[in-house]
Order: sequence, then structure tokens, then C-alpha cells
Amino acid sequence: MPKEKSGSHEPQFSRDNLNSINDKKISKLSIAISQLSYEDSLKELDVILNSLQNETLLVEDLQFSYVKAKLYLKHCEKLLDKTQQDVIEFDSNQLNPDDN
Repeated sequence: MPKEKSGSHEPQFSRDNLNSINDKKISKLSIAISQLSYEDSLKELDVILNSLQNETLLVEDLQFSYVKAKLYLKHCEKLLDKTQQDVIEFDSNQLNPDDN
């Protein structure tokens, strides 16, 4: 006699499984964001901010929107830091042209 399956046929997700899914989603997003320009990242931050201010964001999406905003902001800061370092190096080279 075949054994009867018990329980629901719907997939069961544990908290660890959901975290793993979110981690993969965040990792893919982070890679995509790293390819954006400073201006494009700022535009995306504006979109997120507008959705928060206009209360068009679902409560379920708040956490992910927060994470996305942090990723965009981190990318912008990284680009600004690199630009600042390039300017400092450029200024240094202009002040000491004999060192080249």
C-alpha cells in the first residue's frame, strides 16, 4: 500500500531559507549597483526616497527598500572617495612635477 503524504503541498520556507533568498537577491543587486554611475545611483536613491515620502511603498517592502538605499548610498560614497583620492593625487603631482 502506498504511503500517504502528510501536510500541505505548498513549499515550506524556514527563516534561514528566506534569509538565504534575500542574501542572494541583495548580492545580485549589489553587483548591479556597482556598475552604475554616481548620477544613476543618486536617481535610484531619489526614487526610493519618493516612494517612502509618498507612502506608496508596501510595508512588506520597507526592509528591502532600506537595504537597497544603503547599497546605493555606499556606492555613491565609494565613488566620491575615489574621486577625492584622484584629485589629491592629481594635486600632488601638479605641485611636485619633478617627481614624475
